[in-house]
Amino acid sequence: MQTLVQNFGVANYLIPVTRTTDSSIDTAAGQAAWLSLKGYSKVTWIIQFGAMTEADLTVKVYQAKSVSGSSQSSTALAMTHYWTNNVSSAATGLMVRTAAASSQAAANATSNTMIAFETDAKQLNALSSFDCVGLVFAGISSAATMFNVTAILHDPRYASDPMIVDANA
Repeated sequence: MQTLVQNFGVANYLIPVTRTTDSSIDTAAGQAAWLSLKGYSKVTWIIQFGAMTEADLTVKVYQAKSVSGSSQSSTALAMTHYWTNNVSSAATGLMVRTAAASSQAAANATSNTMIAFETDAKQLNALSSFDCVGLVFAGISSAATMFNVTAILHDPRYASDPMIVDANA
C-alpha cells in the first residue's frame, strides 16, 4: 500500500516556535525558506497557531527563482480564498472557506487555530524561471505569538518511487 508521505512531499516549513518581529519571515527578501515546485503541481500550506496575541497577522505567498530565494518577486501571488477554523473560536473545529482580501490569509488573536490554503504551480511565472514559493508574514509584534507551518507538496509531476515489496516474504 502506498502512503501519503511516500507519494507526496511533506515538509516542516517553519518549526513551532514563538516569533517576535521575525525578520526572516516578514519580507520576501528576508525569507530564508523556499520550496521548489519543479516536481509537484501544487503545495498545500497548513499553519497551526498555538498562543496568539496578534489581532491582524497576515500571510502571503511569493515566488522566487531558486530555493535560496534568488530574484524573489516583489508582489504576492493571487489568493482568492483560504480555509480556517479561527472564525471566532478554535472550538468551532471544522474549517470554513474564507474569502482572501488583498491576496492574503489572515489570523486573529484566537489561540489554537489553523489556516490552510493551496498554491498551484501554474500560478508561477515559468517563462521568467520562477519555480519556488515562500511565505511572508506581516503583523507579528508579540513574543507570545507561536505557530508552525507544514507544507504538503502533491500531485507529483513524475512517477513516484514504487513501494519496495519483499518477494520472499
